Amino acid sequence: MSGLRGVDELERHITQSLYSSARALAKNKETAVEFNKVRLAKLRTMAIFARRKLKEMFEDLRSSMAAETVASLSSRLNNSDTNTALAAEAELIVFWALNKEIDSDIEPDWLALDSRPDIYSMDAFNLPALIEITTISDDTFSGKKYMERTANIICQYAQRIQPSFKNKLHFEFLDESGYTDNKYWRKRCVDPSFKLDDHFKKVINKWLGTDNCPEKPIIRIKNEKTDVVISYRENVHPNSRTHSRMPAIAYDLEDNVIFKRLAKKSKQLKGAPVKTLKVIFLFDGGCDLLNRMVPLSPLYEVGASDIIEHFLNRNAHKLDFVCVLSPNKESYFTRILNFREDSSNWDLHIFKSKKAPQDAVPHKIKDIVSILPKPNYEGYQARSLHAQGVFSPDSQIETVGTQTTFSGAGNYMTIKMSARTLFNYLSGEVDFDGFTRDAFGSQKNVFAHQKSRGMQIKNVYLDGDDSNQDDDYVVFELSMIDWDII
Repeated sequence: MSGLRGVDELERHITQSLYSSARALAKNKETAVEFNKVRLAKLRTMAIFARRKLKEMFEDLRSSMAAETVASLSSRLNNSDTNTALAAEAELIVFWALNKEIDSDIEPDWLALDSRPDIYSMDAFNLPALIEITTISDDTFSGKKYMERTANIICQYAQRIQPSFKNKLHFEFLDESGYTDNKYWRKRCVDPSFKLDDHFKKVINKWLGTDNCPEKPIIRIKNEKTDVVISYRENVHPNSRTHSRMPAIAYDLEDNVIFKRLAKKSKQLKGAPVKTLKVIFLFDGGCDLLNRMVPLSPLYEVGASDIIEHFLNRNAHKLDFVCVLSPNKESYFTRILNFREDSSNWDLHIFKSKKAPQDAVPHKIKDIVSILPKPNYEGYQARSLHAQGVFSPDSQIETVGTQTTFSGAGNYMTIKMSARTLFNYLSGEVDFDGFTRDAFGSQKNVFAHQKSRGMQIKNVYLDGDDSNQDDDYVVFELSMIDWDII
């Protein structure tokens, strides 16, 4: 036994030496050229953090990330695929937060493993640890990919009958449920390999006919694997044309996306050095299971907490910790009821395996929530907005609202307005009516009103110190004309 302990200590000493050497080399890495190549100015404006904050995170990690890691993150952040982009942002967020608080090495290439882990840390859990980061969204198990595929096939055929039917068909996929061996199950009626056979074509032809709209607004088509209700509507948004009555929830402790993802990621940590913890970060990229953690209906459903604990109990030798990080934002009405102005926050849930070392404690991991800036949106909001193209580099950034204040018995006034809104007007992108609408909403033009009162501009300056938003304030200071001096 003493000999084994000696071997363990020797391996741990070698690992620490390699780590120290790698950290020393990292400080001398010439990554500045690669950072200059990264088109940070054209990064998609992510909903979790503003583009400026992402750029700031990249700069903070300049000496800690290899050039290839920087290039990979930047490329995936700019990816039009929502899940790819959100996963990249999740990695950047965790990289930045851990690097702020913990001595860590990002994607270490000095470890002799089949798969390079995301992070190696010496003290995140009071012991050395390998950390993998993975993002889960409802899209990964909601059946949306296959529902969209079926809708595309039917819409393309419908447009041959009537070109005007584009964006006018809505699809609601039904589901089936039952018991097998006293075990409840539920599945969506959507076929990953759906084909529009002759029977379906005849049904659709008869339904749509030759008029501009069908006689009946709703039709149902069904076969062995597909059961969908198609409704004709005047206008259907492409991003909300499919729906399923079965939400993205879990009914089994093992047949679900969380259990399967943990199983997949734990394999990547196989072969970790002796006395090195194996940790997985689950990031909520729009996953209701991770957002709530507990089921709404415990009679049939299982929650994320139950799934993670079940996995750790069944695979205690494969994993030591599972951390769940979720961006949250209360609704407007909840904030009003609780008298809170800004309720954005991060939820961190930490699960420890029963076989993890007793001296392994997540004392520094718990601090990352206080380090992270407040998120702009929840994961599901970020996913939905990204899918709609809101965060494309060419789309409008989220602008700040106009604020007005008076002082000196109404003789002095300050108008704070969006720099982007003003720039759009000066560049000719919007006309004067558009500028007035964007800057003042349904109110009258504040400048015109104050000019009629006899006010003039005394000072103008830019207020732009907040990296958590992609817009600045242009501040106008107005005062009444002093006719006595004139």
